Amino acid sequence: MSSIIARILKQQTEARIKRVFENLKDGEFELTSPFDPKYNCIAHAADDDSKWWWAVDTAMAGNDVFWFNNIPNQATLENFILAFGTLGYQPCENSELEKGFEKVAIYVSTKDKLDSPKGSPTHMARQLLNGKWTSKLGHDVDISHNSLQSLEGKVYGKVKQILKRKIS
Repeated sequence: MSSIIARILKQQTEARIKRVFENLKDGEFELTSPFDPKYNCIAHAADDDSKWWWAVDTAMAGNDVFWFNNIPNQATLENFILAFGTLGYQPCENSELEKGFEKVAIYVSTKDKLDSPKGSPTHMARQLLNGKWTSKLGHDVDISHNSLQSLEGKVYGKVKQILKRKIS
């Protein structure tokens, strides 16, 4: 009985995700973790599933939010590039799988919104060793997805910057 319930819940979650992300199609993504509000996509891109990462004043936000002491706490593309630069990432030209490198992608809003002015970061994804991408969807689940474009649209905007670092 519980496997039937689990299958129904999985189908409902997949259907909800496809409604939210208009470019995400059947067979292009897979659920890879359950709902977990402890971390977000930025932390997940940095391979840290222990806390929420965002460019806010951590003194104001509390201990549950992480940001870099030496990077301004404004959510701008430049500050996210600087933050991931401290982890060894540098801007690069493409999202293609490159042997010996790990890549992340920064999505930015394409329209002014209340919580994210045009051009501000909205999401990050990390490339897996098989060339697919992994994303944490806000407070929700993690997914692997075949392309970066599958998450582009109303919610996350467009991919603006790819970063890479050498795998040690």
